Amino acid sequence: MFIKILKEYCHECYACVRNCPVSAVKVNEGKVEVIEERCIHCGKCVNLCSQNAREIISEKDLVLKLLTEESNIAVALAPSYAVYNRLWQKEDWFSILKKLGFNNIYEVAWGAELICDKYTEILQKTDKSLISSACPVIVNLINKYYPQLSDNLIEVVSPMRALCRYLKKEKPLEKLVLIGPCQAKKIELKEEENLAAVLTFSELFSIAEQLEIEQEVNNNKQSKVELNFDKKDISNSARSLAIGGELLKKVSDYNDNSLHIEGEKEVIELIEALKDGDIELKFADLLFCKGCIDGFDLKDKNYYVKERNFFNYLKSNSYFNKYNKDIAAQIDLSCQYQNEDISLPEPSEEKLWEILNKTDKYSEEDLLDCGACGYNSCWDKAVAVAQGLAEVNICLPYLLKEKRGELKEIQKVNKNLDLIISSSYDGIMLLDKNGVVEKINTSYLEMLGLNLTEVKGRRITEVEKELELYPLFELKLLENKNKITFVQNHGENQRIILTAKPIKNQAGELEQIIINARDLSEINFNDSKNDLNNQDIPDYIISKSKEMKKILNLAVRVAETESTILITGESGTGKEVIARFIYEKSKKSGDFVKINCAAIPKNLLESELFGYEEGSFSGAKRKGKKGLIENADGGTLFLDEIAELPFSMQAKLLQVIQDHKLSRVGGLEEIEVDFRLITATNRDLKNMVENKEFREDLFYRLNVVPINIAPLRERREDIPALINYYSKQYMQKYQKNIEFNSEARELLYKYNYPGNVRELSNIIERIIITADDNKITKEDLKELLNIEIEENKEITVEQIIPLKEAVAQVEKDILAMLKEDLTTYEIADLLKVNQSTVVRKLKKYFN
Repeated sequence: MFIKILKEYCHECYACVRNCPVSAVKVNEGKVEVIEERCIHCGKCVNLCSQNAREIISEKDLVLKLLTEESNIAVALAPSYAVYNRLWQKEDWFSILKKLGFNNIYEVAWGAELICDKYTEILQKTDKSLISSACPVIVNLINKYYPQLSDNLIEVVSPMRALCRYLKKEKPLEKLVLIGPCQAKKIELKEEENLAAVLTFSELFSIAEQLEIEQEVNNNKQSKVELNFDKKDISNSARSLAIGGELLKKVSDYNDNSLHIEGEKEVIELIEALKDGDIELKFADLLFCKGCIDGFDLKDKNYYVKERNFFNYLKSNSYFNKYNKDIAAQIDLSCQYQNEDISLPEPSEEKLWEILNKTDKYSEEDLLDCGACGYNSCWDKAVAVAQGLAEVNICLPYLLKEKRGELKEIQKVNKNLDLIISSSYDGIMLLDKNGVVEKINTSYLEMLGLNLTEVKGRRITEVEKELELYPLFELKLLENKNKITFVQNHGENQRIILTAKPIKNQAGELEQIIINARDLSEINFNDSKNDLNNQDIPDYIISKSKEMKKILNLAVRVAETESTILITGESGTGKEVIARFIYEKSKKSGDFVKINCAAIPKNLLESELFGYEEGSFSGAKRKGKKGLIENADGGTLFLDEIAELPFSMQAKLLQVIQDHKLSRVGGLEEIEVDFRLITATNRDLKNMVENKEFREDLFYRLNVVPINIAPLRERREDIPALINYYSKQYMQKYQKNIEFNSEARELLYKYNYPGNVRELSNIIERIIITADDNKITKEDLKELLNIEIEENKEITVEQIIPLKEAVAQVEKDILAMLKEDLTTYEIADLLKVNQSTVVRKLKKYFN
C-alpha cells in the first residue's frame, strides 16, 4: 500500500476528493480511502490534508537496519538535495551520509546523463511522436488513464533506474538507497535488484535527528571532514535536469516540434489534446511537478528561491565528467510500459437520474453543483456513485432538507427554553464539563456587568478572575456532591448566592453544570424606605464627598439586616465610627461591644473573648467570667484589627459565627449567643489568605458585606468640613478662639494626611493648644507642624472643551467644595476675589 489512511484523523472535509487529479479515491462510511490500483502516486492528497490523515509508506526502519547490519551500503543522491537546506553545502551532506554509515555516495545525475544520450539516440532514429518517461507520475498517468498513448512513452528507464543498472554492472555487490524528493520512486524502483530502499530528504534527516548526527555536523561546520568515498563528480549539465525543461534542452536538436510542459493541469490538458489528435509533436517533455526541485518533499518551499539556490549551487560546483562509456555500453536502459487501463464503465443517463432522484434531484434546476461532496458537479458525483466510488447520501443540500423538520423542531424547543431562561429573574448559566460557558441569561449578565460575547465560550474561572470575584467556582467542588451552594463577592457591595448542580451521564461522568444565581443585594436591600435621604446622619459623621455618602447609604441599608460586615481601610479613616453608626441604626437593642484583637495579649485573648469557668487556670475568678462575645449577646460585636487574631483562635471564632454557640475556657456547656458581627482591619485579608496567614473559610464568613473606606486624600471634599468640625470641638474644649487665614486653610486642604481623619483631628488639636496668636498663618502651620506640602497647581484635563465652559466648570467645582462650610467672606478671602463676586457665582451655579 502506497498511502496509508489514518481514519481517526479524517474529518470528512473531502479536500482530497476535490483535488485528486484522477479521482483515485472513494468514500466509505463518510471516510475517504485511496484506491491503490487507480493511484498515480503524485502524493497531492498527502500534502493538502490539513489533519495529517494520510501517510506515505516509509522505509526508515529498513534503512536503519541495513546500516546497522550490513557494510556495503551506498547512497544515490538526487541533485535537488542542493535546495532542501540552502545553508548546507555539498560537504555537509556528505558528512551526514558518512556518519550514518553509507559506504559510497553517487549522484543520480550519472543516470540522467545516461538517459539523455539514450533519448538523443532514439529521437534520431524514429519519426514517432514520443513522450518522456523520466517522471514516474507521468508514466502512471498515461498507462492508467490514457493507455492509448502508452506506446508513445519513450521506452527508456528513469535516471535513477539507469544509475541502478550502471552500478549493478560496476559494483555488483553494493546495495543502494535512493534519497530524493519524489515519493513515486518508492513504487517505481521496486523492480531494480540492487536498490534496497527509497527515502525522501525529510526521512533522511529524521534518521539523522534520531541519531543526533545532524546536530553533530552543525556543531563542526568549520572543521574539514575527510571523506573516503568513491565520489566521482558528474557534469553540471546532467545535474541541471532537476530543473523543468532541461531535458528538452539536452535534446535541443529536436525541439522545433517539441514542448516542455510541467504542472498537473497543464500536463493533463496537453495529454487530452494528444489523445484527441488535436496536436502533433515530435517530443513532449512532461513533468507532473515543476521539475524535481519542486517535488513532493520540497513543496513547502518557494519555487523561485529554490531555482535561484540551485543555479548558485551549479556555479559553485562546476564539473564536466562523464560516465564510463565502456560500462554504459554493456547495460540495457530500455523498458516496456504496459497498458494498465483502469477505466470504469460509463453509467447510462437513466442510471444517473435514478441516483440523483435519491437525493431529491429531479431536473436540471435541482443540480446545484455546490461541490460540498468533493465532486465538481452533481453529475460527476452521480457517476462516482454508479462506479462505486462515492456514497449516495453525501449531499449537503439533501442532508439539510432531510433534517429540516428535525431542525425546526429543535429550534422551536430551543426558542421556548431561551424564552424561559431569559425571562427568569434569577441568573442561570450552563457550563460544559470543563467549566466553559455554553449558555447564560440576561439576568446573570446584568449581575456581572458583561455582555454575552465577553462570557460565552470562555472558562468561568477566567471570567471570575477578571472581575475579581471570589471565591472562584471550581469543578472539584462538585466531586461526589449532588449540588453546592456558596456566596460569591463581586466588587465591594455586591454579593451573589450561587447554587451549582452537576448533570451526569449514565456512567456517572460529569457532562454539564447548571448554575443558579441570585443577587443578595436585591434581596436584602430592595426597600427604598431605607435610602440615605430619609435618614438623619449624626453630626460626628462628616459626609460631603460622594464616597462617604455612598458608604453611609450602604450602612443604612445593611443596618436592618443580620449580615456580617467587614470594614476595611487605612488607619484613621473612621472604621469604628461607621461600625457604631451601623449599630445605632440596627434593630439590636443590646450593647455595642468592641474588642481590639491587637490590644489583648495572646495568652489572655481566648479567655477574654470566650470567658472561663471557675478553676480554669491559676488566678481565675471563683465564679468564672463571661467573655466579651457573650457580653455582646443581643447586641453588636465589633472586632477591630481582626487581621491580628492568632491563627489558632480563628477556627474557634469561625465555629461561633457558624453555630452561634460557644464554650467557655474550662467549660463543657455550650452557651447560645445572638449578636451582630462587624469586623474591621487596615490589612489586605485576601492577600493574607493567599499567603496562608488568615483562614480562607473565616475570611468568606466575615466578608459577607464588605465596606471599604477611602483614605482622606481620595475624598478631599470632606476636609473643609472636618477642619471646621474639629476646630469648633477643640476651641470649646480648650476655651480658645482661633482663626485660620486663607493660606493656612489652603495648606491644610493640600496636605495628604497619611494618618487620615485621626491625623487631621490631632493636627487641629495641636494647633489650638500650642498657638500663641488667635490668627493662624501658613508660616505658623509649617513651623508648628514641620510639614512640607507639594504645591501642585496643575488642573487635570480629561477632554477638550471650550475654554469658557472649562473655566465655569472649575469655578463650580471649587465653590461646591467650600460653600457648605465657609461664609461668603471666608470663601472670597480664600479665593482672593470680592465677596460680591462669590455671591454672584453661587447664585449662577447653585441658584
